[in-house]
Amino acid sequence: MNITKQNSDALNAVVKIEIVAEDYQAKVSGLLEDYRKKADIPGFRKGHVPMGMIKKQYGKSIMIDEVNKLIQASLNKYLTDEKLEILGNPIPRMQEDFNWEAEVFSFEFELGLAPKFDVNLNAKKEVTQYNIIATEELIDKEVENIQARYGTESPTEVATATSNVTGTFVNQEKEIDNAMLFQILHILLLLLLLTIVFHPLLLTISLRNLLVNQTLYFQLSILLQRLIIVDLLVD
Repeated sequence: MNITKQNSDALNAVVKIEIVAEDYQAKVSGLLEDYRKKADIPGFRKGHVPMGMIKKQYGKSIMIDEVNKLIQASLNKYLTDEKLEILGNPIPRMQEDFNWEAEVFSFEFELGLAPKFDVNLNAKKEVTQYNIIATEELIDKEVENIQARYGTESPTEVATATSNVTGTFVNQEKEIDNAMLFQILHILLLLLLLTIVFHPLLLTISLRNLLVNQTLYFQLSILLQRLIIVDLLVD
């Protein structure tokens, strides 16, 4: 076997592979012998079919198959050994006068070579590099987030700010009946935002009905009052 490369230009090249019978004949002969042992042809005992008949029926197809395998393996090895950086895959050149009866098979492949260029990575402006240190507090918060996402939920009688509740939205006219999961804290934040629009008395009544934990209720009520005072001062 002989493999050569000829550059057409800086970005294109042609690889030529020449294969002779010695490159594939041993493999083909071994496969033909296996076919002979397994062939079940009328008029002959299994394993005693004449080799000439086996070659006539299967010889050419086995030879073509082995040559194709040899080409692919040899081309890939050549590209790896030569450390050629190519774009896409090698493209075989069509040969209209190709003859499988020839003593030497010649195959050509077109290669698209990757262009070589230099990149100036010198920064025009200084870039600040931040060294982030994971504190114990950040780690604990991340652990809590993972526990909240993947933990097992269980029913509880007392609602806290971190408790999850399931609410069902029903609208018979629109045929809506959807259940959604909320966290108490998220609902409270929404209620806090609504203090700017709605009367605080209605909001505190909603909080009293929502929270069983009275301590949390009074804390939020005080926070609501402060927000309302700030809102009035701003107005």
